Amino acid sequence: MRLHGFGELYLTTLTLWGTASGSLQKPSIIPFNSGIVRVRPVSVALTYALVHNSSVNILEVGTQAPDFTIKLGTGDTFTLSHYRGRNVVLFFYPMAFSPGCSAQVEGFCESYGDISKWNAEVIGISANKLWVIKRFTKKMQTPFPMGSDSNKEVSKLYGAERLFGLITSRMTYVIDGDGTIRGLLQNEFGIDSHLEYALQTLESLS
Repeated sequence: MRLHGFGELYLTTLTLWGTASGSLQKPSIIPFNSGIVRVRPVSVALTYALVHNSSVNILEVGTQAPDFTIKLGTGDTFTLSHYRGRNVVLFFYPMAFSPGCSAQVEGFCESYGDISKWNAEVIGISANKLWVIKRFTKKMQTPFPMGSDSNKEVSKLYGAERLFGLITSRMTYVIDGDGTIRGLLQNEFGIDSHLEYALQTLESLS
């Protein structure tokens, strides 16, 4: 069973018991990165909410990307429409400083030069508070902007909000210079797949 939108911290600490009827399910075993995480019994209702909430408001390839302005860890702001004429790789990640998200951001940092060759900018967004993003940006030394979506407005616009706003899905959009969505990947556990997908999509736009 694939559960969309679970960040690392939620997988390792969340304990869920019971259903509306009081009965319990058998413990679920969920693959996570290279290992296995065993979680407490999860209710049918919550499992349904996690899985079926996963596709709400996800934007379609070929549609116009909604404009937004977001505060950055550097103290500046990022406005999508200011990048018309350039491609944009917009990736959402669940949680700053978590192992998986740190690895994902590091991958984009290491490949930023290759991405730039395709006339593209990168922006990473999570729902962490701005002060957390400032620390995370400094630690990762990102050559691209990192945004704080603590009010979850951008996550809602792009269908990345999960579980009633508790978590953010791992999603990557590739937006062309006209502001059209040309690629979309949602993969919670395939950390490296987001960078690979972004590079392949950018190459296809050349």
